[in-house]
Amino acid sequence: MDEKRDVKRQQTWVEAELEDSFDEELEMEIDDERISRE
Repeated sequence: MDEKRDVKRQQTWVEAELEDSFDEELEMEIDDERISRE
């Protein structure tokens, strides 16, 4: 039972890291668009 909880916690951590990575990429793309317009 503890193993399932650990796996669930790990998946949540991985998902959070992945989401954060996508957010950072999106922010960089938005910044690139702003710079190219100026």
